[in-house]
Amino acid sequence: MKKCTITTLAAFSFAFFAFVGAEANALELAKPSTPNPGLKYYYPVPKASNPVEGNYDVVVYGGTPGGVAAAIQAKRMGKTAALYVFRRHVGGLTSAGLTETDLGKKEAIGGMAVEFFEKVGKWRHFRPSEAEKTFLTMLAEADVPVFFEHRLHKVEKDGLKITKITFENGNSAKGKMFVDATYEGDLFAKAGISYMVGREDNSMFGEDYNGTYFSKTSHVYRHQFDPYVKPGDPSSGLLEGITDTKVDKLGVGDKKLQSYCFRTWAMKDGKHVPWPKPEEYRTERYEILKRYVNAAPSPDFWDLRYKHGPVKLNEGDCNNAGPVSIDYVGGNFGWAEGSYAEREKIFQDHVNYQKGFMYFLANDPSIPESLRKRVSEYGLDAYEFPETDNWPHELYVREARRLHSDYVMTQANCTGKTVAEDSVGLGSYTMDSHHVERVMHNGQIANEGGFEKGIKSSYPVSYRSIVPKRSECSNLFVPVALSSSHVAFGSIRMEPVFMVLGQSAATAASMAIDEGIPVQDVNYPKLREKLLQDGQILEPPRKMKLVWADEFNVDGKPNPDFWNYEQGFVRNRERQWYQPENAYCKDGVLVLEARIERKPNPNYEKGSKDWTKEREFIDYTSSSITTSGKKEFKYGRLEVRARIPVGKSAWPAIWTLGSESGENVYPWPSCGEVDVMEFYRIDLRTRLGDLKAKM
Repeated sequence: MKKCTITTLAAFSFAFFAFVGAEANALELAKPSTPNPGLKYYYPVPKASNPVEGNYDVVVYGGTPGGVAAAIQAKRMGKTAALYVFRRHVGGLTSAGLTETDLGKKEAIGGMAVEFFEKVGKWRHFRPSEAEKTFLTMLAEADVPVFFEHRLHKVEKDGLKITKITFENGNSAKGKMFVDATYEGDLFAKAGISYMVGREDNSMFGEDYNGTYFSKTSHVYRHQFDPYVKPGDPSSGLLEGITDTKVDKLGVGDKKLQSYCFRTWAMKDGKHVPWPKPEEYRTERYEILKRYVNAAPSPDFWDLRYKHGPVKLNEGDCNNAGPVSIDYVGGNFGWAEGSYAEREKIFQDHVNYQKGFMYFLANDPSIPESLRKRVSEYGLDAYEFPETDNWPHELYVREARRLHSDYVMTQANCTGKTVAEDSVGLGSYTMDSHHVERVMHNGQIANEGGFEKGIKSSYPVSYRSIVPKRSECSNLFVPVALSSSHVAFGSIRMEPVFMVLGQSAATAASMAIDEGIPVQDVNYPKLREKLLQDGQILEPPRKMKLVWADEFNVDGKPNPDFWNYEQGFVRNRERQWYQPENAYCKDGVLVLEARIERKPNPNYEKGSKDWTKEREFIDYTSSSITTSGKKEFKYGRLEVRARIPVGKSAWPAIWTLGSESGENVYPWPSCGEVDVMEFYRIDLRTRLGDLKAKM
């Protein structure tokens, strides 16, 4: 029996990646009509002079990525649909600074989410403005009407059916199906549907990390400092930012929320605006920051990385880091169930806190000069968020209300102990909660509520977790603030996952309309078939040992430890000349580039009958890379994700050959060939995957 190991080869004849920015069609989106309100969550919007009542198959409330995906998918399913947005932007946090995207496992993301990332041109570190432009383009291409600055006022029901929603400006929308795509669950709350806020007791769902919790690893204090207003004097009271809450027992539930922040976009080297001083600035608010920074072993202790803090600062998306950071611990407890006016107060408090935090770090003389200097090298990106003086327009609401349906996603789902059989998408991120409260515990300052608990594999999110209890509502979907425990939501709450679930929700909504049935009665096998057809990923990959992978995530040439280059005229009398120059990696993508490029054939021999030598000139160049002699595998699974060109002259392919191939060993096809993908030049509709062998 001959050896069956294979070596991979990727050959893309003629054309490969073509990133062309799609333009919106003639659809005019309903632009915000009010004057620029500046940096606000809530501001007065004039009453509609002639209130309009829309009537659609699917009404989506909430401009998050989940809402955008739901509205687009409903239109693609042949339904009328509209998207109503609270303020002036679409895309939620994805277009408000959260662009160093928390994906979890990339292979768990499918459907329209992949389409979005392909349109924006990269999976991470895209500009917020690029994200919003992409969302708007996709909405326009689907002919989705978008209504900005529509604040939900009232929800009307007839029995178990929502019939109409009315907005503060007097406009309204009737629908057959509704989608609550808000981060806060505002629609289902006004519909009188059950929900949860805060943390549950561990005993409620049999979990380990819910309720009160002290982490030993997640953003912990690396050194202690005096917590009292007057050092050494407990009677003077605790510093601002430290509460007197007593945590006597772990695992106890409450209605407190994990902390929020803004995901600022920063730049340096003259492309930035200096960190702004907030309107309300009190240095005593940052006394805890001052003492923590100055208690460090040395002034150079702070390297502005994730683990060291006090902030993760880089060009682009900036996040919290460390136990004292831009996360406003304890500042958001009233957000979930607060009125719009109450949320505006919390919003502005977060603006002042975080602006002041960065200004203090960059300017206060109590901060070591070396740290001040490094922070001052950065500032706000001068080209992002012009409407709000370069500050993000949206607060990172990590968690608020969560639906409480007949199926609650829990820690057991995340760890694989319980598997939902009605998957509408996958979660794959770490179970993650930011800190909830800063307290004194065992005589020391400690942050309570934060944890980062890894999971081994992606896991299904249940269809039943995105629909209400059968006894409460028959025509509503909740793909964002879905039915989940606090612990599980910390894993599920990723922006790409919301897109996946929003698409699945709209698919199911369309089926429910067609069948005239409650959302709880949608035929799951039929739904599953359609989701898979649309590229959704519903099951974790089978457990296999990963023996090799290349993500092409380092800009420049492909890794020389893995890849060789074919050169010259190689096979099948193809007219392209393979050369290494046409292969490169950029922004996490391997590009094999085809060019119309005329140059002399270095192997030319006048009168030669050899097809590789008879041409005097090369007219086209491309690239072919191969792992021959560097990577060999026996059996197993090969997975490739690629964008392929369209054109009758193209013949891109990804294929493998037996490692013992060659004229003197096992000539083709005796060596065996496995075609992962061939996109043949004649039939533009057919992608081939086949086996070639001679026994």
